[in-house]
Amino acid sequence: EAKTIDNSLNVYRIRGDRFGLLKCGDETEEGFLKKLKELLKRLRLKEFVVEDVRFRLDFVAGVSKNRDNH
Repeated sequence: EAKTIDNSLNVYRIRGDRFGLLKCGDETEEGFLKKLKELLKRLRLKEFVVEDVRFRLDFVAGVSKNRDNH
């Protein structure tokens, strides 16, 4: 099941704590990368609280694309 961010990005849970973002619609590659960087910045700065335990996320991101699909 995908969750949509900003009407142009779908977020999919791949498995466990791995997620994938899929660019949708007419979003340019540059626009997608800008949104991705902003999302990562917001997540890095956000403090989460679960059952009185406070934490921040640690993550790695990579971009993959199929040059045949424009």
